[in-house]
Amino acid sequence: MTILANLKLTNSKRHATYDPVLGRREALANRLKEQRELAAAISSGQPFRFTRKIFETNAETGERMQVEKTKRVRPWFWTDKDGTCFFEVRYCNKALDLGKDKKAIEVEAPEKLPEIIDTVTQAVMAGELDKAIDAAIIRRKKS
Repeated sequence: MTILANLKLTNSKRHATYDPVLGRREALANRLKEQRELAAAISSGQPFRFTRKIFETNAETGERMQVEKTKRVRPWFWTDKDGTCFFEVRYCNKALDLGKDKKAIEVEAPEKLPEIIDTVTQAVMAGELDKAIDAAIIRRKKS
């Protein structure tokens, strides 16, 4: 008797479990998390430095090493000369259309920005911006 004869064999195949829509939502939620950290640091007067871990090859020894590099995070928010703060949600390097050609959210004060970003993150994870994300992807493919 062979060893495999003791096992239960089937014709079952592995199915892909990756959902691209959920992947897009998570990617945007991660970027919103970075923006929240940036906004919180700026409003509290703290310096902000976002790092990521990457692999680099050492020129002298030729071995691959994991190092931390500083990642530049551009703010998606700004304050106009009247003191009003605005926030736009970006995907594919374009501002998303949040509703009827409106691309920015007006924020009462810069201190309220992390709260607004949390609300937008909840909307992204609920799927409210899926159509806007798809439109941004289509625009990027055309150009």
